[in-house]
Amino acid sequence: MIASLIREGVFGRGREVRFRDVLHATDVDAWLAFREERSSRSILEPGLVPKVRDLMATGDGEILVVHRAYAGQVIRLGGASET
Repeated sequence: MIASLIREGVFGRGREVRFRDVLHATDVDAWLAFREERSSRSILEPGLVPKVRDLMATGDGEILVVHRAYAGQVIRLGGASET
């Protein structure tokens, strides 16, 4: 919907930023708890959790989950009255 309002000239794009957030988890249960707390909607590939458990069982290490994100500002353009 925002894209159509930008195309129609009601709003314009302002500043934008791209960033990444890295989760460091010490074990699979901590990683899964984090996903649950954040109500993650991403879909894990079948077999990924057992594979990560196997990898973590072989020695010291941590799980790094990288989230790439984008935030943008939209600005109401002149001519539209606010009511």
